Amino acid sequence: MAYTFLRQAIDLLWHKGPIHEPVEDGYYWKLRDAIADNLEIIRDTVQTAAYIREPENTPVFSDLEKEYGLIGNENLSLETRTLFLKSARYRKKTTAQDDQLQALLDQAGFNLTVYNNSPDGPAVDPAIIIDQNFVMQAGDQTNDYAGQDDAYAGRVGGYYLLNGALYDQFPAYFGAGDIYAGNDVAVAGYFEYLRQEFLTYPNPTDGFTLCFFVGGDATFDAVTGEILTIQQGLVPSPQRQKLDNIILQFKPLFTRACMVVSYT
Repeated sequence: MAYTFLRQAIDLLWHKGPIHEPVEDGYYWKLRDAIADNLEIIRDTVQTAAYIREPENTPVFSDLEKEYGLIGNENLSLETRTLFLKSARYRKKTTAQDDQLQALLDQAGFNLTVYNNSPDGPAVDPAIIIDQNFVMQAGDQTNDYAGQDDAYAGRVGGYYLLNGALYDQFPAYFGAGDIYAGNDVAVAGYFEYLRQEFLTYPNPTDGFTLCFFVGGDATFDAVTGEILTIQQGLVPSPQRQKLDNIILQFKPLFTRACMVVSYT
């Protein structure tokens, strides 16, 4: 083996005298090599632990992702995952700025814009934008047909993101036409499966300045500067969790993200 630093230290600390002088490559020499090898393993482990919380050098990358609430996506490159981890690891503990969150969304490939609640005017009630409805009729000039993703009769303008997604479960009971006397499943309380439904946070009644918006293009009042409308941003449905995770990891506590987003 190479004459390492620890091997040199062992030779300096070992007993002195002719009887303790090892013959090169002899048994005594190899004993000292083995002791140095074991100490090198400990030294390397301790040295690695010095970088255990650095996203770019940590030996436990996946564990560090979990610590900061990130879901490791093997479909993303290590460089991209490291970027997300760095944003969580080194995020500021003060109020986040919209341009910093905007940079993260841009880097993640989302075509969305972040807006403070009317920074140049009075803060607006987010319910005015979140609760807006978009109405379409199948068969009109847009040629929307039954079965198309965008052939809806009405759709809520957005939702709130506060501490994560809310879900509830409901039993899927058989319909009346499926149940008749003598049917094996005609049993009180019998259901096929549990149906999971997405729930939404209620509209805030105050604290509008703690709300910010994420969505498409916005229009502002020319006089007051307040937000008037925000177009819905389009995001593929499989990317919803990724988008929510970025915002939840970055936004300060007690703030509310008003998501004007449609998932396709």
